[in-house]
Amino acid sequence: MSLSIHIVTDLPDDEFALEETPYGIFDGVGAERVWTAPVIGELGATFLPRVAGGFLRIRADETEAFLRECATLLLRAPEIAAATLDGKTLDENQNYIERNLSTMIYMTYHARSRESGLLIW
Repeated sequence: MSLSIHIVTDLPDDEFALEETPYGIFDGVGAERVWTAPVIGELGATFLPRVAGGFLRIRADETEAFLRECATLLLRAPEIAAATLDGKTLDENQNYIERNLSTMIYMTYHARSRESGLLIW
């Protein structure tokens, strides 16, 4: 399942509203199977493995920790790419991993500047 990331504003009663994507960037962040692969948890990630089932909400007060997680995984992209090839070359898969983590980092910075959260679905 292909995932997207959106900035969300909290509303009363645990509801939220999607915000416009900054600068109209592509909001795709890869496949659920990659972010729930065993290697992600083995590298210490706690947020992305929870996207199993296709939905992850990151509250505004969690964005700093999520940003650190994405940055750590970006540094380990070669390991993630090797463990999640699925018919791609290693270089193609590493580019895929890096591009999607970069999108998550970009969106997280924008969410933090607005004191908002994120939704990956």
